Amino acid sequence: MHDGRATPQELSLLDYSSLRCPPSLIAGAAVLLAQASHSSAPLSWAAMQQLTGHSPSALHEGMRMLLQLQHYSSVAHRHEAYQPLLFVRDKYAVEGWLLVSVRSAPLAALPPMPAGF
Repeated sequence: MHDGRATPQELSLLDYSSLRCPPSLIAGAAVLLAQASHSSAPLSWAAMQQLTGHSPSALHEGMRMLLQLQHYSSVAHRHEAYQPLLFVRDKYAVEGWLLVSVRSAPLAALPPMPAGF
């Protein structure tokens, strides 16, 4: 078995603490994470705030939570509490899903909050 990572959005469905977050917050945070990972353009915090109705600070916290879940999925084989995350990680570690769970996004890669928010 490889040491891949699951997609953050789907991992949030397996974590009870993420139930406190509205789906629009999870989706907005996931879009910002994808933009940060795959684009050199500045993150569109204002546009995401307008689309989701969530403040940049709430979206930033959602991004942190999703990255943390992704990290947990990478160590799930060593911690029984995180083992349900293995299913999602393995699901997206195939060519048909473009091996998205194999990509790494460390918590340290969390983009900084924009100034003025």
